[in-house]
Amino acid sequence: PKVAAFYSITSTQPGLSGVDLGNFLIKQAVEVLQAEYPQLQTFSTLSPIPRFRKWLQRKIIMDEEESTSHIHGVGDELVVSLLLDEEKKELQKLFNSPSENDVGKDLVHILDTSNWYQDEVMSTTLKPILMRLAAHYLTVEKYRGKPLNGVAKFHIRNGAEMHRLNYLADLSRKGMHNSAGIMINYRYDLE
Repeated sequence: PKVAAFYSITSTQPGLSGVDLGNFLIKQAVEVLQAEYPQLQTFSTLSPIPRFRKWLQRKIIMDEEESTSHIHGVGDELVVSLLLDEEKKELQKLFNSPSENDVGKDLVHILDTSNWYQDEVMSTTLKPILMRLAAHYLTVEKYRGKPLNGVAKFHIRNGAEMHRLNYLADLSRKGMHNSAGIMINYRYDLE
């Protein structure tokens, strides 16, 4: 094998909350694996994207209430809708919505159902939209200059780079509830 993938690192002990063991655990695991499998070259994670759906729902509700979501640019305020015009048209057709203005709440409603991904047309249509929105959430949405998502913040702080989004990688109830089943690979360059 040339690749080692770590499936999510979490601290389940309340007493360890706030203690940064991640970097230590990753480096220790890499050392052990490289000793046993010296041909390993790539180390990455398959990580959840907690709170993506919660963020998406909040943004869509704000978007519909204000008809826009505000992004502050240099000098002027840019007004941009969370959903692109062509995405709204696709969703209007998919959901048979009377208006493009209803598609955001229809999307939130559909994602609340547990089996939307089993409908091939639904899943295929939603894939590019949800993947773009997840990428936006992970790379653009910040708090104090750091990723809004805690898992992204953890991995970036420990030297990883966002490598690839994986559509419908976690079909568990929790995975669908938190991130519409989307997971991400963070790749570590530990040299």
